[in-house]
Amino acid sequence: MKTHTLLAMAAVCAFASAPARAQDATVATKSLNPEIALDAAKAALNDCRKRGYQVSVAVVDR
Repeated sequence: MKTHTLLAMAAVCAFASAPARAQDATVATKSLNPEIALDAAKAALNDCRKRGYQVSVAVVDR
């Protein structure tokens, strides 16, 4: 009898959390405009140069 009760409780919990899982599947993205991406790349490059590092800088999209 206890096994049936536990299974029933597990089923209720699974169904109750289904809407939350659907919301978790939603993905929101943000993007930088090209001017801000260029400013960020230049700032990183200048900082590395000041510190004596030779680097390449890339800003990539998803």
